[in-house]
This record gives sequence, C-alpha cells and structure tokens, in this order.
Amino acid sequence: VRSMDVVLELHRDNRVTVTERLQAKILGSRSSGLQRTLNLSPRTPVRMAEAPRLRVLEASIDGSPCPADDLQAHFGTQDVTVHLRRKDEWMSTGVHAFTLVYEVTGMIGFEPDADWITWNVAGSDWTHGVLAATCTVVPAEGAPLGLSRAFHGDTNSQRVRETPVHVAEARRDDGRTCFVYTAQTSLWMGEEFTVAASFPKGAVPEPALYRPEADTEFTQQCVAACLFSLLLCLVLWRCWGQDPGQGPVAPRSALPLLPVRLAGKAGNRRVSPGLMNYLANDCHLEVQGLSAILLSLAAKGRCRLAGSDRASYSVTAVDPGPGAQLEPLTLEEVVVLDELPRTTVALDDVDPERWDGILHGCRQALREDYGALFRSAPLLRFIGFAVPFFLVAAIQLWHTQNLRLFGPAWPNFPWEAFLLLCALLVSGWGLSLAVPRQKALDSWEAWLKGLGVFLVAAGLLAALFLPLPLVREVIQSPFSAILPDATILQRACFFGTLLWPLFFGSLMQSRTEELADLQGQIAGFAKYIGSADASRIHALNPPGENLAEYWRLLPYACALGLEVTWTRRFERELAAAGEGSSAPADSAPWGFPLGTFSPVGFVRFVRDNI
Repeated sequence: VRSMDVVLELHRDNRVTVTERLQAKILGSRSSGLQRTLNLSPRTPVRMAEAPRLRVLEASIDGSPCPADDLQAHFGTQDVTVHLRRKDEWMSTGVHAFTLVYEVTGMIGFEPDADWITWNVAGSDWTHGVLAATCTVVPAEGAPLGLSRAFHGDTNSQRVRETPVHVAEARRDDGRTCFVYTAQTSLWMGEEFTVAASFPKGAVPEPALYRPEADTEFTQQCVAACLFSLLLCLVLWRCWGQDPGQGPVAPRSALPLLPVRLAGKAGNRRVSPGLMNYLANDCHLEVQGLSAILLSLAAKGRCRLAGSDRASYSVTAVDPGPGAQLEPLTLEEVVVLDELPRTTVALDDVDPERWDGILHGCRQALREDYGALFRSAPLLRFIGFAVPFFLVAAIQLWHTQNLRLFGPAWPNFPWEAFLLLCALLVSGWGLSLAVPRQKALDSWEAWLKGLGVFLVAAGLLAALFLPLPLVREVIQSPFSAILPDATILQRACFFGTLLWPLFFGSLMQSRTEELADLQGQIAGFAKYIGSADASRIHALNPPGENLAEYWRLLPYACALGLEVTWTRRFERELAAAGEGSSAPADSAPWGFPLGTFSPVGFVRFVRDNI
C-alpha cells in the first residue's frame, strides 16, 4: 500500500462516518482487488444503543463503483471483511486507487470526564506494509476537540518499539477544527497505527447501559431451557434409563441360574463364581472375581494352589490327561487357565502386566456373552445431549444477534449459525459416547471416573462460555463474549441446561429384566452366605457333609467378598479336620496341604498383590 488516508467524522447520533482512500500497487496478474478487515468491538461497558452496526455507503476502484455489499463476517468475533473487488474480473498490475466509505456505531467510549474515539487506522495485517498513513478526526457539529493521543509500534510484543506520530490541528471548510495524525515512518507487518481524540461530555448523547436484570425475555428463555433440559433428561431416564423394580430379597441356598438363552451350547445354567462377581458388580469383573476363578479351577482339578500367609502363595496348572472326566470350564476360566504357567510359580513373581492382561481377557470374554444384559440406549443418550446443546445455542445466537455482540448483522449469519448448531449436535453425540455409563454401583473407582469426566466436561464448557479474563487471554476462545453482563440466574440456568445431560448421561443405561432377576438371585444367595448359622447349615445338609458344603460354595463366597464370614461358620469343622492348625493331615478336597493353606489369606493375598 503506497498511501492510506483515513477521515473519521463524528455525528451527534453516535455514528462515525469513515472514509478510507488507499493507493495500492497490484503485484500479481491474478488479483481481483483487496480486502479490508474492520474490527467492530463495542466499547465497554455494553450499551444497548452502542452495539456496533455497519453500513457501507460507497466502494470504488479507480473512481469506478464496485459492489458495496461484498462483506464477510467472521463468526464468533467482531471482525468484518469488506472486499473491494469486481467479481470475475482480474485487475492489471500497477498502482490503483481504492475508496471505501462506511458508517459504524458503537465506537465511542464514554468515560467519566470525557468521551473518546479510538481508532486503529490501518490494522496490522498488511503483508507488504503501508508506506504512508494519515488519519483525520473531525468532531461532531458544534463540539470542540480535547486531548489527542497516538501510537505507532509493534503489537502483541513485550518490548514495544514506538515511533513518534505527528499531530496537528487543521480547520475544515465548514469551520470545524480537526486533528490530523501522520505516521512518521512506514507501517510494516505486525505494527499498528492507533489514534485517539477526546471531546466534552454531552457532545454525543450517552446511550443507556444494558441492564441484564431488566432483560426478562432472555431470563425467561434461560429458565425455560434449563427446565426443558431437566424434564427431557428425566423423561428419557424414566422411560429407558431406570432399572426394573425389585421386591424384597430373601436368603436362598440354591445357586443362581441363568436364563435358557444364556446357558450356552452345553446347556449349563449354573452361574460360575467369576460370572457371579461380574453380575454382582453390574457387569464388571473385579480382582476379587479373579481369586474366585482360581479357586474354581482348583475345585475342578485344573490347577493346584499352595502356600501360606507367612510366605507366599503359588499356582500350578494341572494337565488332567486324556480320558479324564472333569467338569467343563467357562469362558473366563479358559482364559485364566491358558495364561497360567505350566510350572509352579509364586503369584507375586508373575509380571503385573500379565495379570492385567488376564483380567482384561476375562472381562472381554464375559462381556461378549453377557454384555446385552444392559440397555445402553445410544439414540436416547444422543437426544439427551444434543437437544439441550442445540437449544441453548439457538437462544444464545438469538440473544447475541439482537445485541449485535458479534458485530453487525452480516449477510451470511444464518449459514454460519447453522454450521455452529450442527457442530454442537456432533459434540453432543461425542459426549454421549464419552461419558461413562453406569457400571459398578458399589465400585468407587467407576464413580470417581464418572465424576472426573463430569468435572472435566463442565470445565471445558466453562472455559468456552464463561467470560473470564483469564480465559480470554489464555485460550482466546471465539465464544468468550457469550453471556456478557449476565445475571447469576441467567448463567446458572444457561449452564444448568448443559450440565443436566452430563449428570443423567452416566445413568442412561438400565438393567434388563434378566439382569435384575439374576442380581436378585445373587443378592438372596449372598444373604444366605452372610447370615447362615450352623444350625441352618446342619438342617440343609446331611450329617457329615457340612465341610463339603463349605468347599463347594467357597469360590462363590469369595466372588461376593464374603469368604471371611463363610469360613467363620465352619471354624469348628475346619479345626476338627486339621484346617487352620499346624497338625499334619491328608490333603483337602482340592489338593490343599492341610494346616498351611488358608483360603481367606489366599483371597487377601490376591487382592493386595494383583
């Protein structure tokens, strides 16, 4: 740009008429003109009549008019680009004269002692710079000018290189005195040329401040959106996310039975110890379940367990040999058996990553067969997330467009708004997949994970929408102007609309009738394990078979975390048989060495070391 001359003419109705005359050299042969980006940030505090409005009055190239409505707004900012060009026509190389005349409102800052007009004359994004720049500030009719300021130097730099600006007074033909600012050197990329002039209070009537507490329409919109979001989430959760009702649970000594469709090819409907732990924890296998699987494998003669609390515990896989009549294995038991070493090895000597892989493989095997016991409702989760996001975005777009907080009413506003709404729909779909579903009601780890995701998502939303100075400086979010000067009620309802789906999203997964029935059976069996006394056990089992009952149900007691309670019921029988004492005896039913192996200690060792 060879030269740039800007004239700012103030009016008493808060308008500023800007005339820009540029002499620019076209360097390439395929250029249709130039573009001028205007920043229309409203002066603070926000005023209803001060919201910026732009109207292009004239645009010409070499004295020949060009389209005055060739505008492009940058959504989420206060920047508007005006194109000085003739469409479908290339300009010749050389120097050309460009003229742009436009009116803009909201550029006057009203201070306690005086009012100011501050203007960035040329911007700071000219690739090849501006060789010469001047700016003339003409006051409103009948208003004298006061103080003048000017700056020419680097922008966005900790060390400002400032060049003096020449300021002079001149008198126009209409008798008004004006300030003329002249940059002493050229403006290069990254430099700005900013001028400021003051004039007495009252020269331009001061608009009324925007009072958010008086904006009842926006308050009603925020409250209605928050209530609608809450009602929508409650309805979706009530119709799909709520678990089936369960009646009172009575103790039962019989093992839970699977539905016929889940019995597998062998038709075995009995719930295995590993599956019991998986179902009891809302389809999540814990380390406690791994110890139950190892005990179950020992009961089926597929591995041998040994050790004591004083030393360590070891495991050895057992090859039953051809022709052996053994009880079939479940999927999770096959996973564990395949990974067990064929030689005796201490449990704490096995690589922790290997145990993690075994546990992950068991969970994967169980999830393949029993994952359908939860109704995940992905479509309803998407609706619960996307609809509130869409709703608050529409309300906020309407609000900011009415206040012109994002700049003037640009021609492509509907299309840009539509793209944003579509982006929010996609974001809602992504959040519906990312928020963890309800898994283990009694697992603090799962709830901490869900709470962590909830807080992170809430923090991201706050970072995007809250008008915090720190957020504006660090993140420079295009949404930093959303909800400016809002009341506490408006902000609470606005963000409540977004946070309700995050809260109910983790609950939008309900148990099926089959899972509810299985968990009812497991709860009854757990009551029997935890509350059965010696007299009841004697009544249910023939004389002399009480200890066999203990060994038969021990893996299930371990799966439910009741191995200590279950063992205490048989202290007398175990002491008489030599269990838990140092007296030498034959081995226990599963090959355990009597007097040394403690099932309770084994479970505790697995829980603490794996």
